[in-house]
Amino acid sequence: MARQSDGLLKDYRAKRDFTKTQEPAGTSAMGKSKGYRFVVQKHDATRLHYDFRIELDGVLKSWAVTKGPSDNPDDKRLAVRVEDHPLDYGGFEGTIPEGEYGGGTVMLWDEGTREPIGDPHAALQDGDLKMVLHGHRMKGEWVLVHMKGRDSKRKSGPPRENWLLIKHKDKYAKQKETTVERFTNSVSTGHDLAGIAKGLKPKKRSTIAADATRHSDKDKAVDNPLPAKPGRRKRAANLPAFRAPQLATLVSDVPAGGDWLFEMKYDGYRCTAAIAGDTVRLFTRTGKDWTEQFKAIVPPLSRLTKGSA
Repeated sequence: MARQSDGLLKDYRAKRDFTKTQEPAGTSAMGKSKGYRFVVQKHDATRLHYDFRIELDGVLKSWAVTKGPSDNPDDKRLAVRVEDHPLDYGGFEGTIPEGEYGGGTVMLWDEGTREPIGDPHAALQDGDLKMVLHGHRMKGEWVLVHMKGRDSKRKSGPPRENWLLIKHKDKYAKQKETTVERFTNSVSTGHDLAGIAKGLKPKKRSTIAADATRHSDKDKAVDNPLPAKPGRRKRAANLPAFRAPQLATLVSDVPAGGDWLFEMKYDGYRCTAAIAGDTVRLFTRTGKDWTEQFKAIVPPLSRLTKGSA
């Protein structure tokens, strides 16, 4: 495996001067990784992009995704295949010096394991690479599709392979893509790109975990809790139970008198928010938990009170 990996890393090593960059040369722990790993690194190079990498054959097969992954199955994100990277690159976070290949700051944006759907070697060859991801932010079924016949020509060397990274429709899919907008910090250090560039010390693991696991299977209702502020721990408020809201009654006459106020009725959904500190759940009028459907209003509600409401 080591010899095969060395051959696959020829292009990677040829593009880098390891006396100037802190990127791993891939000469240690070659082929010793267990299982199928995947990582996503946010890379602020000449053009901001996200590098999607999957472990295969002792290296990280890599694609540069211009706009980053999208949880919306309708979004088909361009993913340009780049040179294979060494396995230990999956833990790299820092700044590549200006003037060097890929110069700019690199963030470990997501990491986890993947389950191949079918034979990954045949799928890579056929250009239809399906997988189930178990990451902090990317979850469920995804596919990389090679747009054969639409590869980009280069001045020299083989054409640049153009692929599409697409989310399959499952319980983790979202109608509106917000993943790269909502998650802007590292799953490793907890810092944004500016903090990584400054070389700040990593945040506490508990704080990082609170940010990185907002898509937890066990707590889908709380999509965007804010980390607790440091200080003396207070007794947590209890989350209020669902209460059926008062419903409008259809009548044929408008009430008379000066004690009444009227407003236009707009079509839509009636929703009740149950709040306990930074924990929020949203219920329909029949008691269904629709926090996920209305997740956009969770962050402001989570800052409403330190008690319950």
